[in-house]
Amino acid sequence: MVLRSVAAGIATVAGVTAVLAGGAHGGYPAERPRLLSGAAWLTTSQTGQLTLLDGSSAEVAAQVQVGAPGDRIDVVQQDSTAYAVNRTTGTIRRVDPATFEPGAPVAPIPDARTGLVAFAAANSLVALDTDRGLLARADPGTLHGVGAPVSLASRVASDAATLDDQGRLWLLDPGTGDLVWVDRGERHRRRGATTPGAGLLTFAGGYPVVVDTKQGSAAVLDPRTGDTRHTVDLDLRPDDRIRVSGAPHAARLYLVADRGVLATCDLTARACNSAIPLGIPGHDLGTAVETADRVFVPDYTSGQVWVVDLHASRVVARPQVLSPGTRFQLLSRDGLVFFNDPDGERAGVIRLDGVVRPVGKYQKGAGDGVPGADGSPPPSPDPSPDPQPAAPDNAPAPPPAGTPTVKISVNNSNPVVGTAVTLRAIGSATVLAARWSFGDGQVGAGVTTTHAWTAAQTYRISVQATFPGGQTAMATADVRVGPPLPKYTLNIQLDPGCCVDSSAGICPPNCTVTATAGQSLHITARTNGQGALIFDGWTGACAGQPAKCTVVMNGNKTTFAKFHQPIKQVCTGCSLSPGGKVCLNGFFDGRKPAHFTGRVTDGSTPALKYTFTAEKTGAVQSHTGPNWTADFIPGLGPGNFPGTFLGCVTNPTAKTVFDDLTIGEGP
Repeated sequence: MVLRSVAAGIATVAGVTAVLAGGAHGGYPAERPRLLSGAAWLTTSQTGQLTLLDGSSAEVAAQVQVGAPGDRIDVVQQDSTAYAVNRTTGTIRRVDPATFEPGAPVAPIPDARTGLVAFAAANSLVALDTDRGLLARADPGTLHGVGAPVSLASRVASDAATLDDQGRLWLLDPGTGDLVWVDRGERHRRRGATTPGAGLLTFAGGYPVVVDTKQGSAAVLDPRTGDTRHTVDLDLRPDDRIRVSGAPHAARLYLVADRGVLATCDLTARACNSAIPLGIPGHDLGTAVETADRVFVPDYTSGQVWVVDLHASRVVARPQVLSPGTRFQLLSRDGLVFFNDPDGERAGVIRLDGVVRPVGKYQKGAGDGVPGADGSPPPSPDPSPDPQPAAPDNAPAPPPAGTPTVKISVNNSNPVVGTAVTLRAIGSATVLAARWSFGDGQVGAGVTTTHAWTAAQTYRISVQATFPGGQTAMATADVRVGPPLPKYTLNIQLDPGCCVDSSAGICPPNCTVTATAGQSLHITARTNGQGALIFDGWTGACAGQPAKCTVVMNGNKTTFAKFHQPIKQVCTGCSLSPGGKVCLNGFFDGRKPAHFTGRVTDGSTPALKYTFTAEKTGAVQSHTGPNWTADFIPGLGPGNFPGTFLGCVTNPTAKTVFDDLTIGEGP
């Protein structure tokens, strides 16, 4: 199986000049690799992604990020393996066909950029820098270089180079008309194969074909020696601008001229003068693609595709695929024809009867310019000169009656990076198994699965469900992944001997807790069991809350848990003369009273009156009797909470001796 870039050309035959197709007018060369699965890898420069489109179901099977949005990315396909060629970074990445995992980017030719192209065969990968005329071979599995880059010593155009089924690279020097081919590392040259500036190169039925637009001829070459085996005369005008391609399995050449003509040439005949009219002269027509006896010709001016029946030699359909002026790619896979806008969101499949099944490669954004994607009617096609074309039908064909269907249930269609999303395949019948593609190169299995994405963007997820009897169905859904929420820290400061319970564990030793924006943290201040510390309260983020505090993390925050040792002062045998005063220091936190106790032991008159004063707050209480207790409720003003407490007792009448005079925090 081989990926072959069919040479496409726009040739201006003014006696001396011919321009190879893909580069002129900014067009894109057609590709015709053959895939076992009938699926095609498509590029999207807008998002830097490759999209795997399943042709049979017209569903997106995978999305793989291979570059940055805006990078100029081409894709080379060998069987089901994709090689992403990034012309912005000068690198190539291999996408594994089983896991859809992209490999690391490799630069096979150092400092190659816009001129980097690649060709893949079963056992080889060839990279070419058309700007500097350098060629390098690489291992198709690892992309490691096989030998150093070599100089081709000739001018190279990316669309005048192609790889044949045997892995031979063929090049046509537009300046000299020389034909160069590289076989097993050995270079060969045929000088003057075409008129300088008037040569086009393609393959037909496995043979290289060189078209000389000035001489009006097509030469079929021997693939081993490069010698001419047969020549066909072509009916070309001196001012014709043409694009050329060949049938993949037949000796047949297709010439598309901008005067609105398709010529199909039998390369075993002597001359080719057949012509099928296509639209209006002057339209910008692309390279013809052939499959199953149908030829498809893109019309960039109108955004349509001409479908030609080779047996009847007439146009059978002219479907509208994209907006007028869109330069899209057209390629074939196993009897299916795909179209792709490499700079936008739209792609799809064109059936042999011209019916179009459009597909969005990712969630549609403003400015895509897709006809009918927003409910508006597609632009009217240009008047057709042929009354036979069928009217295009852009609606996806409904499944046959009785065919099971599946849809995707997503528990969160707008997660952020790193958030696990639960996906479930819900079928119209019992789903026995399901295989998932998450749009980021990762795959999964199971009727229900979970996945988290590592980059912010919109992903097209897909599932293939298997039902009883072996029937299958596919469905897709978009998940818009937002950037990760910011992380904030809560710094917890503590008095010695204290700790805090938090979601991060016991603090200390870890006194910083990290949380995502909007998350609520619950922390509890407590002692570590050493000593009889008393919690005073919080400052900072937890200010005003009890020992169990809740903090909503909408920024970096700090809180301080304050504790203290209870203060207790005792005076034993204190003597108080008449009119005297004894004072002791205490501490209060504003929630408990300052507690003052005393007992008279010298037999003084029990009726003596004692006055107790909280000097800081001015609170006064009077008591009589030998044993008493005074509780003072300190004021809660800013200067009194928390703070020290000075308690005094006075005796205005007689000398008194106290056996136990105590001040401390109340119970």
